Amino acid sequence: MSKSTVSRALRDDRTNIAQATIDRIRQTAKEVGYDPDRNYAARRLAADRLGRPMLSHAIGLFFFHPGLGQSNYFHQIFRGVLDAVIGTDFQVLTTDLSSLESKSSIPTLYRRGDVDGALTITTAHNWQRNLEHLRDEPNFGNRPVVGLVEQIATCSSVCPDYYSVGFTSASHLIDLGHRRIGISVRGLPHSNDYISLMHRGYREACVQYGLDPDHCLFQCDWDPSKEEENVTALLNALDQNPPVTGFMALHDQHAVWIYQRLTAAGYRVPEDVSVIGKDDTEAIVKDSDLNILTTIRLPLYDVGNQGTKLLIRRITEEEKEDRDIVLPVELVERKSTAPPAKNRPRV
Repeated sequence: MSKSTVSRALRDDRTNIAQATIDRIRQTAKEVGYDPDRNYAARRLAADRLGRPMLSHAIGLFFFHPGLGQSNYFHQIFRGVLDAVIGTDFQVLTTDLSSLESKSSIPTLYRRGDVDGALTITTAHNWQRNLEHLRDEPNFGNRPVVGLVEQIATCSSVCPDYYSVGFTSASHLIDLGHRRIGISVRGLPHSNDYISLMHRGYREACVQYGLDPDHCLFQCDWDPSKEEENVTALLNALDQNPPVTGFMALHDQHAVWIYQRLTAAGYRVPEDVSVIGKDDTEAIVKDSDLNILTTIRLPLYDVGNQGTKLLIRRITEEEKEDRDIVLPVELVERKSTAPPAKNRPRV
């Protein structure tokens, strides 16, 4: 047999080789102890010389948060990622960007070209510089990348419909009768990030109900590292005239924080103040209820699952171009929202 015939047979290329021939060659290789996977480096050098790069069947998964790996949010996405690679030849390698020595650090496997493509669970703002460094690596270059949190320039993405998150949250509270609603602002939103999309949804919901967004929405500056300032901003919203009667949190963990600070200050949820979250990954436990938190459920499993399948199709060139997929969200109405109290006591 020629070398090219043996090579095609060991790759299971059935285009021009009969199955019987493939079986004979593979049986002979087994008898002489030849395992092509153990000679991967040499095979890749030969393939690169011929302009036919070989796949490593390795997918990178980047995330940027020291505690994200312990969160329900991450686990739902990661379960979707794992289910997508089951039954394929692909494996997943995880990298916490916050654990690297510097933001420009790229793990060795990427620099060697051992990773065929990457997923990222980071915001576009946090990820952009790392993407630039990744693209600068000659052995990674323009290999496909899929964002799983929000749309990222020059990459594919699979993400929730954040505009609908904002629109649905605001519409729910307005339907209940709230006309003064608090929204959390974390720093300055970037033009196309998910916070800006939610804020556009908040405002357009007010407009559709004939309300002035600038009067209906009250912005509360919120910084996770500044507890005292956050509490002051939260309670200050309740002292406005007219007072805020409902809050839309950045995510469920933030909704839990709001609930705990309101309760500590003597307010009742939802009797005095309504709270709505985002993602459906955390719970507010009150009385005998396991979870009273009204929230917008994000399709996190589908984000991970569809994002990984899209990346594999891009790696195998089943899909030639990057594209963005936006998945629908769902209001989950529980007991942390209610019509505003007519005579809420001042605390």
